[in-house]
Amino acid sequence: GSGIGSRGDNLTYKRSLLSGEGIESARSVLDVGCGDLEVLRAFKFANYVGLDLSPLVLERGRQIFPTARFELGLPVDVDESEWVLCLEVLIHQRTRSDYDQLIDYIVAKTRGVLIVSGYERDSDAIRNNAMVFFHEPLAESLSRKNKFRRIEKIGDHTDVAVYRCQV
Repeated sequence: GSGIGSRGDNLTYKRSLLSGEGIESARSVLDVGCGDLEVLRAFKFANYVGLDLSPLVLERGRQIFPTARFELGLPVDVDESEWVLCLEVLIHQRTRSDYDQLIDYIVAKTRGVLIVSGYERDSDAIRNNAMVFFHEPLAESLSRKNKFRRIEKIGDHTDVAVYRCQV
């Protein structure tokens, strides 16, 4: 699976958060780094596109959402979506260049709402974990793009903050 971010209390928290934000009414959803779909499997979407780097994850996604589109890789040439999700993907970008490219991609693909998670600050825990990286506070990365009329922190879990960005 996708790890602790989509299990137990984190799973319940994320489902509740996304439901409270109104994702169930989205006409289109682009899920960048869709992972194992445990968080989203409770929802029904009319137009869902999931992107991931794992062929196995995408095959499982096709079983969960047989009418959805799944694509291997990041970035992928897809249309803008009313909603874009990018949860716990930015924290795994090893280089600043990879981080910036992913920020550019998710911002460009957002037509309405972006729900994104990332770090607000560096810490010893991040520096001592070879799987996660801090490049700058996520709110600064998003603000610099000058696309969103509103960027609001809507939650946090484990050590990441979750933001809702409205075009």
